[in-house]
Amino acid sequence: MARARSKPNIKAKKKKAGRGKRFATGVDIGSYSVKIVTLAGDDAGTLEIGKITVVPLKAPDGSEYPEEKLIRQRDALKEAVKKHGKMRGRIVLGFPRELATVRYLNLPSSNREELKEMLLYDVERHVPFSVDDVEISFQIIEQLGEHESRLMMVCVPQKEIDPYVEMCTQLGVDIDAIDLDILGVCAVYQRSLKPEETAAVLDFGRSSVKLGIVRNGTLLFSRSMPVTERSLLEGFAGAKGWRDLQGRVTAMGALHPAEREHFAQWVERLGVELFRSISAFASDNGGVKVERMILCGGAGYFPAGPPRGLSLKVKTNAAVEIPLNGDLPANDQYRGSELAASLGLAIRGLEPFSKGLNLLPEDFVQERIQKQKSNFRKNTAIIVFMIFTLLGAAGYLKWHEKYTDYRTVENYYVTLAKDTTKLNQMRSKIKTVEEYLDKDQSCVIVIQDILELLKNKRVYINNITFSKRKSLEINGQVLTENDLQAFLIPMEKKPYITKINHTTTRKVLDLGAMKNFEVMEFSMSCTLNWEKKGGAKQ
Repeated sequence: MARARSKPNIKAKKKKAGRGKRFATGVDIGSYSVKIVTLAGDDAGTLEIGKITVVPLKAPDGSEYPEEKLIRQRDALKEAVKKHGKMRGRIVLGFPRELATVRYLNLPSSNREELKEMLLYDVERHVPFSVDDVEISFQIIEQLGEHESRLMMVCVPQKEIDPYVEMCTQLGVDIDAIDLDILGVCAVYQRSLKPEETAAVLDFGRSSVKLGIVRNGTLLFSRSMPVTERSLLEGFAGAKGWRDLQGRVTAMGALHPAEREHFAQWVERLGVELFRSISAFASDNGGVKVERMILCGGAGYFPAGPPRGLSLKVKTNAAVEIPLNGDLPANDQYRGSELAASLGLAIRGLEPFSKGLNLLPEDFVQERIQKQKSNFRKNTAIIVFMIFTLLGAAGYLKWHEKYTDYRTVENYYVTLAKDTTKLNQMRSKIKTVEEYLDKDQSCVIVIQDILELLKNKRVYINNITFSKRKSLEINGQVLTENDLQAFLIPMEKKPYITKINHTTTRKVLDLGAMKNFEVMEFSMSCTLNWEKKGGAKQ
């Protein structure tokens, strides 16, 4: 039964993560099932659970050997990855506590790099392994002074980590950190503890029962106790797991005397191990008392709660609790207490990288960095090539645009040339008329003179109006002011012209292929210098 408590500062699916939103994914490859949880967290400590995937391991055909267990875990992880889809944020993999060695040390430094060097120098004094054969990581749990730190050191044989790393690599799971599963279990429950409250968290697994004692957000003690599920199931015919005991092991259930005796003996062994562990914790921590005990994992399948004998043996209340006080999405495939490790690993993944453990082998990390650098260089080369290709394409398009404009202007002047040909034909006709006129500065002479000025000039004449003995008005188009001046200056030098007034306006033409073609329209009014015979001006 889940114990009712006040709501923590973290909620799931009720209040979405907001400012400073970060993502993380916890992966727990357990003995029962593979569990993957992806969530988001913000600066206010609010959680938003994105997706939960649980895939049970196939039951062993016979005796369970480590190699056979890894195969079943890999198959379940493969299916879970496919069902879960994208794993967002930091991916944290849980490592079994029973395969790790944990030590608590006080070292005279507060600098993380110095602490790491001290551990590597003195590690063989604390663990029964060669430094070349283990992966070492640590987490600072308390600053004892300006130049002293208390830390938790974790050592794992390289041969125990390699199968998990290889399994994830084969399945394309790019894990960012390897953490202890018990740290994940405690992380998810410590958020609901009262200030200064000391609690023991028991995670019931298939091969062991893991204990973690936490206070003020710090794991003060942890141990993996060799009280296995298999030893319990041996006394219950037909039972293959914790789920099979549901409805059979109850506080007042009708059990066969042999089953009742077997169950009582199993609880007694577990109680003895717990009592020893809690006593060791109290001895190392000045007699600090464990105030309550939280059960999770397979213990969630005790339908009437944990056995009373367990609480009596350790002299503290024990209860099965769902993480986040029940704020987990309901699902028939799992119980909330089973998700403690994977959910807690994801929560730890939200924390700064430098604060947590990471048992990921250094050579694997360096290999990944080199691979990322190589991929970065390849992607950079591809991007540079694409940029040059796009620049070349842009240059071609610009050239093509200019060429199209040039062809449009050329076609325009061809049209003007045709119109000039028509004017030349008209001049020929005017010349014929002129042969029969004998007048000074006649219309024919003046217009012919104007047409002569048009040769080799980019001037288009719309109309010419000649008023005998008065004025000459010309309307037309040019492209530029220079073209107009090239026509206007010679006009001013003509003896029959006294004064020239001209105005210009800009006009935009639509020439089909070339839109918004701009020309300059001009209007020119010339006063004629006319004289009668004898020299008198009129």
